[in-house]
Amino acid sequence: MDLKWKDEYSIGNEVLDGHHKRLFDLLERVVQDRLSDEAEAYKLIDELRFYAVYHFAAEEKEMRALGFPGIDHHLAEHKFFEKYVSELKELVRAKHANLFSSTVLFLMSWL
Repeated sequence: MDLKWKDEYSIGNEVLDGHHKRLFDLLERVVQDRLSDEAEAYKLIDELRFYAVYHFAAEEKEMRALGFPGIDHHLAEHKFFEKYVSELKELVRAKHANLFSSTVLFLMSWL
């Protein structure tokens, strides 16, 4: 599973691209730590969730300022992303490797 940021993902906004890179990094660290250090994976999932909320607020502000078309749909996707991130902890706890991988793949495709 390739969890590395690629330049092709850039939206052309240096600040938001930096946020996206951080989200990729956090998700990659969650995947790496879930097998070796469950407690650290929980901390990283919390950090991912909090950082996503921070990023979404900044992104939504920028979208509103630009009059971004389809903003309501995009905001709904933000909520959907937050829901999936919240479920990661339970998947790690229950050791559902297949569901965990599926959820991570979804999150990556969304980013």
